[in-house]
Amino acid sequence: MIICLGDSFTWGQGLQYYYLIENESWTWDTCREFLKTDYNFSKLGFRADEYRREKSFPYLIAEELNLPLGLLKLENGGDNFNIKYIVENIHQFVSNTNIDYLVIQFSNPVRRSEDHPSFDSIEDLYYEQIEPINVICQHLNIKWLGISWLDEFGKYLKNNYPKNHVPILYKNKSWDSFDYMKLGDELKELTIQYTENIDDGHFNLKGHEVIKNSILTKIKSI
Repeated sequence: MIICLGDSFTWGQGLQYYYLIENESWTWDTCREFLKTDYNFSKLGFRADEYRREKSFPYLIAEELNLPLGLLKLENGGDNFNIKYIVENIHQFVSNTNIDYLVIQFSNPVRRSEDHPSFDSIEDLYYEQIEPINVICQHLNIKWLGISWLDEFGKYLKNNYPKNHVPILYKNKSWDSFDYMKLGDELKELTIQYTENIDDGHFNLKGHEVIKNSILTKIKSI
């Protein structure tokens, strides 16, 4: 089994647009108007949600590896503290002996940090979000891999956990994260915002394929 944890990037937010345009007569203008509302993406209907699930990188990885897929957070969204909590309680969700790979897409490290004790430095914050996961996975003999949204976190992950860090591979280049706001137009090409001119910076269909291939390349190297 492959277990995937993350936030809205992992969940596949925005992929529903493609289903709705292809099958329910939506246009990109309709999608732009939808974004101005407070309507929840998870309420766009069963078939749109199944499309989102089957086009997201966790599903694509599991399909290629011919492994069952476990998404232990079923709703959209997530943060690193919640990810750590799930890993600390992994036995409540699945037997660790059934886990082939644990793939973690680390979110913005300061998300929900106000709900937790303060840290002396940003490096201490990073450490607290990664090291407990590393210790648990070593104890349970679980192979874990980490990809990062933000670049500073990605560099910390690469420098301190190189065996676990997944670089983003695209156009014969390697990035420490998928921080397209910082790293430029090449990674922007992997977002809905860039290709469809809509205010949604989540992965487009190509983006999920790139993340899938980056993770699979890492898995093949371990």
